[in-house]
Amino acid sequence: MTAETREKLFKYGLAAGLVLIAILLFAYAREFIAPLTAEKIVAAEREKAALPMDINPSIRWESIEAGPQRVIYTYTVRGSPRDREALENALRQQITKFVCAEQLYREAVKNKIAFEFIYKFADETHPALSLSPGECGG
Repeated sequence: MTAETREKLFKYGLAAGLVLIAILLFAYAREFIAPLTAEKIVAAEREKAALPMDINPSIRWESIEAGPQRVIYTYTVRGSPRDREALENALRQQITKFVCAEQLYREAVKNKIAFEFIYKFADETHPALSLSPGECGG
């Protein structure tokens, strides 16, 4: 192999390697810099939890779905609360605290993704509660 042939092979190999690196960097950037979507959040949540699952003896997490610019969590409440308004206020506070503490959710809010938490009553004594977290400070 002549020196000229080796030089050409080196140049083409170097060019091909740089193109491959550029393609890989583009793919990485596209995947990780792309805006957060409701679908990505749902996929991440589904990787973490097998649904349905019991949260506690009173509440069962049934599903998580993506809607237009929103993530919808659905739960079943076993039994009938004595004070529906107190339950609603307690759930709202808990949801707001949970959502505001999670970096993923703060990023989602920046991307204008809303969260809805629907609590259905197993005995159907009350209509479903549909709650969204309050504003996160900061």
